[in-house]
Amino acid sequence: MKHICLHISLSFLAILTLVSCQEDNSAYDSAEGGAYFSIRALADDEVAIESLWAIYFKASAAGGTYKYYNQYKCVSPTTSNGVHTYELKNYPTATNPSTDNARMKVVFVANVESLVSSSWNTSTTMSAIENSLIVSSTNSGIWGVASTMASNKAPMYYCTSELRLIKDELTTVEYLENSNVTPCGLERLVAKFTINNRKTLSTGSKNLLLNLAAVRVVNGNDRGFLSTNLNSKTTVAVPASAVKSTVADATVMTPSNATVDISASEKNVAVQQVIFYTFPAINSNKTTGDLNNESNTYIRLSGTVSGQSGTLNYMLPIPGTLDGNKKILTPGDVVRNHHYIYTIDGVKDNLTFTVTINEIPWTPAEVPVDLGSE
Repeated sequence: MKHICLHISLSFLAILTLVSCQEDNSAYDSAEGGAYFSIRALADDEVAIESLWAIYFKASAAGGTYKYYNQYKCVSPTTSNGVHTYELKNYPTATNPSTDNARMKVVFVANVESLVSSSWNTSTTMSAIENSLIVSSTNSGIWGVASTMASNKAPMYYCTSELRLIKDELTTVEYLENSNVTPCGLERLVAKFTINNRKTLSTGSKNLLLNLAAVRVVNGNDRGFLSTNLNSKTTVAVPASAVKSTVADATVMTPSNATVDISASEKNVAVQQVIFYTFPAINSNKTTGDLNNESNTYIRLSGTVSGQSGTLNYMLPIPGTLDGNKKILTPGDVVRNHHYIYTIDGVKDNLTFTVTINEIPWTPAEVPVDLGSE
């Protein structure tokens, strides 16, 4: 499954000129090298870039540990056919490219300018900086909601593979060896959730209509590690300082009216919709009996049901393992850069309902889950 949210074409370029060197006719890279990268401009707030920084790390000559070298705010790109191309500056040079200190990595961070510190120095390890890159929110249980995405851009991160500095044998000018780096992607820290509650039931349904009033995330975290080396698509890590939301203090989200395509045959279906974004979370209780375990991170729905009195609360777990019919068996973690889509098609007369879950790395997997009211 692909988890890339925004493609970047990294090109570390050195223009080639033919130079005669002793008896051979080798091609040497000229002194006109440089480091560039390109970002395709997308008209989507979820991948928009408000600020972009390159943080350089250089390997120590002795142990090979990566340590901070410098930082550079990426500005003034050249633009052609919707692609912004930036020139990198201030990256490290190597005193002896044949040793460890010719090795470097570049970390790109987007929309987290306040986390880029001026106090980092050449003794600060890459590991220490990664552990310090923690994004937090004043919301309880969530990072934010869709309506604020235009002004509050998603935090994103990318770390290059190892790059090596080479010194030109004729000019002694150093440049980056990699001329064709595999396209990489800035990856969002947050996960996206979409709750679609049908306002009209599907054809043939004998369920009761649910009128959704409020949505909360319970046991959701208020912060997360930005680095994909700490908090990846496969291994979720949570800062020790993270505070979990409770039923009482979780941010309350109210639905709005929308139309969505449920399937190829059902388009423009009227729904009540809530879209929000959360930090990654670890659910330790992942057995078949934990779908209703309130110690896990879960989504709490509140609303009324036609023909029933009072407000009912429903618990939506985070999908984990599935059976052969793609029905959820156990809860799972909240994973960064994933999009979880819940579609509710009413409530059964015993006050349980079947919800279809699509989990998309931001190829759909429909997951029917039978849930009961609290």
